Amino acid sequence: MNAEGLMVAVLVCTSVSAQTTRVPGRFFVQLSGVVHNITRDPLQGVHVELKSLKDGAKFSVYTNSAGLFRYALVEGVYRLTAKSRTQKMSKEIRVADGMNWVSLTLKEKPGRVSPPVASVVRVNVPAEARSAFEQARDELENNDPAAAARDVDTAIALYPHYVEAVTIRSMLERDRDPRRALADAEQAIAYDPEYGEGYVALASVYTSLGKFDDAVRTLDRGIALTPGFWMGYYEMSRAVLCMQDYAVALGYLEISSDLAPKSYPFFHITRADVFAGLHDNSAAINELEAYLTEAPQGDQVSQVKEKLAILKSQ
Repeated sequence: MNAEGLMVAVLVCTSVSAQTTRVPGRFFVQLSGVVHNITRDPLQGVHVELKSLKDGAKFSVYTNSAGLFRYALVEGVYRLTAKSRTQKMSKEIRVADGMNWVSLTLKEKPGRVSPPVASVVRVNVPAEARSAFEQARDELENNDPAAAARDVDTAIALYPHYVEAVTIRSMLERDRDPRRALADAEQAIAYDPEYGEGYVALASVYTSLGKFDDAVRTLDRGIALTPGFWMGYYEMSRAVLCMQDYAVALGYLEISSDLAPKSYPFFHITRADVFAGLHDNSAAINELEAYLTEAPQGDQVSQVKEKLAILKSQ
């Protein structure tokens, strides 16, 4: 999937009008780490789970191509578990104010832990269908979704099992016809169960339909298949934000912004929603104002101004 930033949903699940005070004692700090093998080669795609020893809350992430992971957490003591296809290790860590860094070693071969294999349906795309699909991606980059939709339909007509094209059509349909988008996303996964970006698209539709548990479950699979794909972490932040798990949403959002190929203004809107949920109106206002500075003609300007007015009136 390409031209990702043009297909990202910016969804507000919290009411900023209810956020008026900062919750005392809630400090969010960064935890970063690396997973490598015994020869210090980085391991990609390792599942890293953190469990709070105070309240049992769990959340997880996957290492990127450099073996790195990052999270925003509430200060406290956690059980950290790193698990690959064949190895597993755990350790207790304390996350406090300041720099938090952890290094984990697994007895694995270097590189990606579970390399995705392109399926036959993705390899055998006819040249004419691929040309139509590439044209659609260019049109998305040029902010012409109507033309892109026509060319995606052409690509699918030429090759009905075109997984990438069916996935992008799902994203294009998500806000206009979520039920049809759901059918397309499910079809893409049926064509190729190892296509991680298809799971991300399906989860995005689930979130838009209010099926947040289904979205999280689906994203667990999608992120495991494509741990370096920034949209997977962004969609996870959307889903858990809608479940009002703000600390976890912030962690996934920071990972997504680190992996994204460029800085997208809509990250500010999602951060603002997170900070509003955390009762930090000042931080939320700063994020919304940053959006207006970076995207003064953006699609979300009117909604952002409405949010700002509400927050500043409190």
